Amino acid sequence: MKAWGIFLVGLGAINFVWPSAAAERTGVFSGRYTIGFETSEFIPCGKEVRWWLTGNLSAINAMLSPSSGGGMQTVFIRVTGRLSPPGRYGHLGAYKRELTVDRVLRARAPRPSDCR
Repeated sequence: MKAWGIFLVGLGAINFVWPSAAAERTGVFSGRYTIGFETSEFIPCGKEVRWWLTGNLSAINAMLSPSSGGGMQTVFIRVTGRLSPPGRYGHLGAYKRELTVDRVLRARAPRPSDCR
C-alpha cells in the first residue's frame, strides 16, 4: 500500500496519512506454502515475510504426498484470501500475520521461475 502525504512548503511540515494497520486486506496471493509438523507457512512472491496459512486448504492438502511420513512439503499456490492485521499467529505465535484462504486458484509442485 502507498502512503499519501501532503507537504506544506511554507511551513516545512509533512503530514502523512497511513492506511489503518488494523484493517484486514483481501485479494489474490501467490507464493510458496510449506506444511509440516507445527508448520503452515506461506511466503508470498516478492516479499521476505512468513505468514501462517489457514482456511480452505482442502485443494492443497489433496495434492500433498501421504508418503512424506509427516515431513515438510512445499507447493506453489495462488489463492484468494484475507490477510490479518499484524499480531501473533500460528504455532507459538511465531508468525506476524495470518492468511485465511477462501479459494485455491492453483496448487502445484514449485518451480524456480514461480515468482518471476
